[in-house]
Amino acid sequence: MEVNDVAEEKVWTDEDIGNQVDVVIEGVRYTDTIIEMWLPDGQRIIGPQLKCGHIFARFVMLPSMLQASEETKKMLDMMEDNT
Repeated sequence: MEVNDVAEEKVWTDEDIGNQVDVVIEGVRYTDTIIEMWLPDGQRIIGPQLKCGHIFARFVMLPSMLQASEETKKMLDMMEDNT
């Protein structure tokens, strides 16, 4: 098992896929495997599986978050009009 302290600036490549690395997120060190993942918009990303999963989740949640934000704005505008 290859063990590296991973900096955020690290750019993973095809050669890294399958390697295990030590990663630190918010002060928590864990061992993860470098994977390839395809995002909903067709982009390919390579990195530790937990970080790739976080990025994937953000892409999936973004449309719902944008819609919720717009609905919140509409509700606040309506409340302001009623005062």
